[in-house]
Amino acid sequence: MANPLDLHQIGENANIDVILKAHSPGDHSWLHAAGYTCKVSRTTTVGEIRAALVAKLSEKGQAVKAFAWNGKVLVDEKTLHDSGVTLPGPAARRAGAKLEILFAVDAMVTEKLDASHKRIEQIWSEFAETLYSKLVEQPRVEILQKAREKRRIYQQRIAEETALGKWIETMGTSRDFKLTGPYVVMRSVNVEKECWVGSGVLRELSEGDTAEVVEVVEVQPGGGTVQRGHLAEGGWLTIIDYSQSMQYARFAGVRGLQEGDGKDAPRHFFERVPDEVRRALEILLTTSDGGLGSGVKVLDAFHVDNADMRYRYEKLKERMRSSKEPMKTIPNRLTKVMENDPSVFDLLGKCDASINETRLWHGTDVRGVQGISNNGWDVNYCVNNAYGLGFYFSDKATVSWRFAGNPNKVGKHWVTCMYLSRVVIGRTREQPFVVSSDPRDPVRNALYDNTRGYGGLLNPDAAYHTLRAADGSYFVVMDAMQCYP
Repeated sequence: MANPLDLHQIGENANIDVILKAHSPGDHSWLHAAGYTCKVSRTTTVGEIRAALVAKLSEKGQAVKAFAWNGKVLVDEKTLHDSGVTLPGPAARRAGAKLEILFAVDAMVTEKLDASHKRIEQIWSEFAETLYSKLVEQPRVEILQKAREKRRIYQQRIAEETALGKWIETMGTSRDFKLTGPYVVMRSVNVEKECWVGSGVLRELSEGDTAEVVEVVEVQPGGGTVQRGHLAEGGWLTIIDYSQSMQYARFAGVRGLQEGDGKDAPRHFFERVPDEVRRALEILLTTSDGGLGSGVKVLDAFHVDNADMRYRYEKLKERMRSSKEPMKTIPNRLTKVMENDPSVFDLLGKCDASINETRLWHGTDVRGVQGISNNGWDVNYCVNNAYGLGFYFSDKATVSWRFAGNPNKVGKHWVTCMYLSRVVIGRTREQPFVVSSDPRDPVRNALYDNTRGYGGLLNPDAAYHTLRAADGSYFVVMDAMQCYP
């Protein structure tokens, strides 16, 4: 059985043991079942005993009312003796006698206190729930929503990139491997000490020399991209300088020794450009004179890597440099824009101004991209020629865009194909009037034939190599080797 709770000594010289118990009907579960005990003296008042009990009971002590002994109500201002309570004598006290006093409890007070506590608890509970919702639950829900939205956007982007990637694969394969093995030097090139360009010349290789390349990497000196080859005998050479569109050595190994490069490997590959190059292309496409406006975005951009076509293009450039007379520089809308902001457009690479090499737009459809990237331009496909037989380019994106056919629905995008091609303009002739497309038309044929030289090749010394038509935005190139996609 539990012992009474001790209220300790009340008053001086306390030697009388008192036990206090509730006698009112009702639920007193909040009171100690065994009661409360204390020691008092003959001078201790009933009020002092009540105060000690109220203090012990804390807030609910307010419910403690009249004290009683043997049915007699005790007065707070009097001592127990003055209230008529028979106190135990010395012998009884030594024997452990305790004076039992009962106290009444006002149930209404406790009920009000309980109701007040419940209201306070409810208020705090509601406050805690509000606080939890604001500081924990709402942020958690927001974080989950943001995470779900981020995942949705990511999945959507992956789906769109996958759709775009599959669509691009119908036009060309992205090569994710580098060709190692024997290379044939196509033009004089320095072998340098280290991978980076300008690291010190060890020796020079001449056109026709062979070299064994054991590693191929790409570096970006000055913002451009250069493909470098590590030679088995030591040193590094530049294989391709993309910024100049110049190839110094071509792979001469046996097809099929490297994964992806078997006998059935495609003739061309697409190599994705860095993002800063893509952004430069987008600026040029949308903001230059004759641009398409801010509503057009460049989703993806690639170098076309076709070794055979690049070789033919380089050979034509060499032949054009042999012209007996210098060629007058022909500026166009794109060169003006690029020269005015080299910090953005130098990434696209330099052109040889001595032969009027420049960059021009060419729009075509998916089949056109497949054919041009694989085999280059073919005069046999030139049927409707408003200004003469040849290959049509423009320095205005809006002009070339019209020749790209209907846009293709790829994922959520409508996609159009555009080349920003390198073109050797050479000398130009103004062509203000329309020419018949009839292959028997003498004017049409003469415009083409006048550019031919020995063996039917483009003559570097011809009076012109390109027709400039309409408002000057049409460039009709007379030879397929004058352009590289």
